[in-house]
Amino acid sequence: MSTDLTQHEMKDKMQTQYETMLMEYAAGVLDEAQSLVMGAHASLSPYARRMLKKYECLGGAMLSAHCEPISMKKDALDCVMAQLDQKRAETKDEQTSAQPCHFEGVSLPSCLKDYLDQPSWQNIYPGMAIQNIETSCLKSKARLLKVDPGVKTPEHSHRGVEMTLMLDGAFHDESGTYSRGDLIIVDEDYTHQPIADERTGCICLVVTTAPIKLTGWKRLFNPFLK
Repeated sequence: MSTDLTQHEMKDKMQTQYETMLMEYAAGVLDEAQSLVMGAHASLSPYARRMLKKYECLGGAMLSAHCEPISMKKDALDCVMAQLDQKRAETKDEQTSAQPCHFEGVSLPSCLKDYLDQPSWQNIYPGMAIQNIETSCLKSKARLLKVDPGVKTPEHSHRGVEMTLMLDGAFHDESGTYSRGDLIIVDEDYTHQPIADERTGCICLVVTTAPIKLTGWKRLFNPFLK
C-alpha cells in the first residue's frame, strides 16, 4: 500500500472511487470495459443493485426538476400503456436470456456471455494466466485473471485505475480479503501484492485504464503490462 496514505485514508479513497463508479455507471458514462465490470459486479452484489437503484431514481428526479410541463396528445396514456406491455414482454425475454453463463465450471454473470467463447489462457507468471477480453475501448483493457491456490502475484503499483472483480475463489492483499462479488478499485496511490486463497485460488475480471507497474526483475513479464 502507498506510504503516502494511511490504511484508513486509503480505504476511504477506495470507497469514494467505488461510489463514484457506481454513479457513473448509473449515468451511462463509463466506457465498454468499465461498464462490463460494473454490470457483472451489480449482478453479484445486492448492495450495488440497491445503490444503483437509488442513483437512477436520483437522476430521474433531477431530470424531472428541470423539465418544463408540456401538453400531451389525447392518446398519450394509451401509447404509454402499450409501451409498458411491450417492455414487460421484453423483460421476460431478457430474464430468460440472463441466466448465468458457465466458464471452466464457474458460474459467471450473464453479461460476460457474449465476451467469452472457450478458455484461451496465456501463462504470464508461474501459477498465473490471463485471457484477454475484446471490447471497443481504445484505453481500458479487460482481462480474466486466473491465479492458482496460494500464489503470490508480483507486487505492483498503477499508472491509472485498476478495477478487479472477484468471480470465483478469493485473494487477500494489504487492504483485506476479497471473495466472489467483491469489487476493488485502486489507482496510482496504491501498491500491493495480492495472494490467492490457499485452497481455492481465484478468477478475477480485471479492467485497467493504463499499464500496471511491476517492481524489480518481474518487469520481464510484459504481457500483463500492455
